[in-house]
Amino acid sequence: MTGLMFALTLMSPAAEAAASRAELASANHEIALSNAAFSDDVQDQRELYQLVGDWKRARRAGNIHAELAADRAIQRWLRREIAENQHELALAQQEVSRSQLELNRERRAPRSRITRDAIIDDQRDLNDDLRDLAQVEQDLARTLEINYALDAMQRRFERRRASRADQVAKTQLLNELVALSSTEVAFARAEQAEDQRELREAHWDL
Repeated sequence: MTGLMFALTLMSPAAEAAASRAELASANHEIALSNAAFSDDVQDQRELYQLVGDWKRARRAGNIHAELAADRAIQRWLRREIAENQHELALAQQEVSRSQLELNRERRAPRSRITRDAIIDDQRDLNDDLRDLAQVEQDLARTLEINYALDAMQRRFERRRASRADQVAKTQLLNELVALSSTEVAFARAEQAEDQRELREAHWDL
């Protein structure tokens, strides 16, 4: 039971119905956002997979122009991904703050079985939001590290002075970037499932 659901127990029938509709509208908004995020992450993953494949094929063929074109495309992808991750970090921080405020409000409410259930639910929501925040922070930090490492060796590739070790290191970094993108897709899918659960609960409460 969320804080809003506890508040419903203290409302008139008309106010309770209005609050239930508001919760349903909020749940519908959240599922729309999570669906869009999942779609974006899948598209980003497919694009990166194609770009990394282009780079590997160009490298094997010794086609420096195609290789550098793929490098530039990967760099653009990384800049966009970092910006998106930073935006997701800000949103995740806001969600943690909102959940903490909701939990604090429940803890200050008069004690009853209802408030105990509400506190349990709100603590679960806060734990979920903290977990999400930690995941976003971890993904952003590693993406920045990969971006820095690729930038540090890029000039050697542009001048055709990259060693065999450089090629192995760069390939490993690009493979890790693809794996990280796949992890984000899985994370977005889990968020989607969580929002769908909350939407079902909002429907039940009408």
